[in-house]
Amino acid sequence: SRTGGSVSYNRFGGGEVTEFSSLLLRGGSNVNLDTVRDCFASELIEDVYPTLYPQKVRYTAVYINGQYYGGYAWREDYSEDYYAAHTGADPAGVTMARAPLSSGELYDLISYAMTHPHPSDEEYAYIADQLDLDSLAGWMALQAWFNNLDINGNIRYVRLSERPKWQIVLYDLDYSMLTEAAGWDVMMNSY
Repeated sequence: SRTGGSVSYNRFGGGEVTEFSSLLLRGGSNVNLDTVRDCFASELIEDVYPTLYPQKVRYTAVYINGQYYGGYAWREDYSEDYYAAHTGADPAGVTMARAPLSSGELYDLISYAMTHPHPSDEEYAYIADQLDLDSLAGWMALQAWFNNLDINGNIRYVRLSERPKWQIVLYDLDYSMLTEAAGWDVMMNSY
């Protein structure tokens, strides 16, 4: 959680990012191995699709007063500082949003796109000027590939002043890679 300070530590190895204003310590929450699936998915896409901003992970054992409380995962936390560290952007120029959206510029853009399923060249250009369609395509492909059933409420968006298009961020894949069939309507109605 955010405490108003920061931590300097090479928490995830590699030394790319060593200053953190917030970190997550995640344990299992929904079903067996959910944290492992979430972290595994992030690690798989890190080299393939870094523009979806996968959270780095490091597993740890938690002891409190000498008593073992289980295995947990340290995760990077999405924040203005996270995006600044990974992109070189100014933290003050980072705008974040999360689903479900109910109003605002991003809501209007997505509503426009959803009501123009076969856009003209001008309508397509209007959408493409504001939304990073490569991040959308990658996000949709990976959501389907990982068979993620937990999309509702777990979509994150970011816009950087240096890159003025909205990008979709891959987030929360702990309820993925299960045997149930993914619901296309869940993905299409989750913005």
